Amino acid sequence: MVSIENFRTMNIAITGASGFIASKLKAGLWPKKSVWMRLNRDASDEAWEQVLMAADVIINLAGAPVIQRWTPRNKKRIQESRVQTTRRLVSILNRLDSKRP
Repeated sequence: MVSIENFRTMNIAITGASGFIASKLKAGLWPKKSVWMRLNRDASDEAWEQVLMAADVIINLAGAPVIQRWTPRNKKRIQESRVQTTRRLVSILNRLDSKRP
């Protein structure tokens, strides 16, 4: 069995860093030496660009909590929160494409 500890240190950019799944990822899935860089939803696109330029891996876990009553309003909020973050990431990554190999 291959141990994840054998892999090199990684710079990991993550949205939704305070959520349940992110906490489990940070606790044991990646090499202990990895650097976790939070992409805060309130930060500017320029701040995200800086983090993404240094990232080896990007994990998108942002979104409104799903543990709630699934009313039409809440379902829309859950979906939009995920779509908006993904669109923002893609937009920034497309701009960075020419700046980073």
